[in-house]
Amino acid sequence: MILGLHVDAQKTDQVFLINGNMITCEIVELEVGKLDCKTDDIGRIKMEWDAIDSIWSDKEFEIHLRNGTIAFSTFDSSYYEYTSYSFEDMIQIVRIKDRFWNRLDGSVDLGFSYAKSSGILQLNLDSKVNYSFYRGEVDLNLSTLITEDDNENRTDRGEAKLNYKYFLNRNNFVGFGGGFDRNSELGNNGRYSLGGGIGKNFIYKPRTRLNSTLGVILNQELSTQAESTSTTNAEISGVVTFKKFSYNFPNLDLNSEGKLFASINDFGRIRGEFNVYARIEMFSDFYVKITVYYSFDSRPKDEMASQNDWGTTLNLSYSF
Repeated sequence: MILGLHVDAQKTDQVFLINGNMITCEIVELEVGKLDCKTDDIGRIKMEWDAIDSIWSDKEFEIHLRNGTIAFSTFDSSYYEYTSYSFEDMIQIVRIKDRFWNRLDGSVDLGFSYAKSSGILQLNLDSKVNYSFYRGEVDLNLSTLITEDDNENRTDRGEAKLNYKYFLNRNNFVGFGGGFDRNSELGNNGRYSLGGGIGKNFIYKPRTRLNSTLGVILNQELSTQAESTSTTNAEISGVVTFKKFSYNFPNLDLNSEGKLFASINDFGRIRGEFNVYARIEMFSDFYVKITVYYSFDSRPKDEMASQNDWGTTLNLSYSF
């Protein structure tokens, strides 16, 4: 048994680079244009997919292709003799054996600021976890932004949301999710939501992603007005997400998302959420993150509340 474990742990995969070098390692995954490998001599390294000529491994991988197809294969002589798709078609590969831990990705962001001149204190915490599996993925997002001045005037916004996405053929997918969000500036003292929809990946490349989703959401809202009771709403939702990754100096991760919600039972009410953030890598797995957000509600439940809210945050971010 001990001998068997030792043999399995040996790093026998081979990565051949375009410049002629060869690295012996254990291939973990390909994600956002980088091949993640474990080596005995130089630890864990990530290599740009464009710099790789070929890889050899007798282990089985799950392979996600540009056209939305999911395939299973080793990277031995049989692959190079009989497989029709090329390395350029591959968007993601993951070893079957390492299905759980190597499919778990996430980040934790923390920001804090205080200005004596204005007496404004701001605290921001944001965390994201993504788990991908055969034909699907689950996302968990937790965030909070609290702003308070010396007069104890306080506003806060935040959310806790869990979403599931199942990939169909031709880069189509269906999604379901639910959660809780709050924005006191817009008179939202709490909103519970549950819904689903259909979507499509319009651009699905190693370093560029563009998709949209159309769906229906049911929610229950509580206004910041003390005498207010909760109300139930049905909404049509539209979401557009764009992601761009760059590995030239500086390493940059750009994400933007726009959401629109049109009320069905409260006709004429429109809500929106727009977020753009850029993360710049300072050193391995640590980033500086800049976020710009804008929210609006054409008919907030609290008549005294503002119809829009916007701001920027600056965070330190760690990815795992």
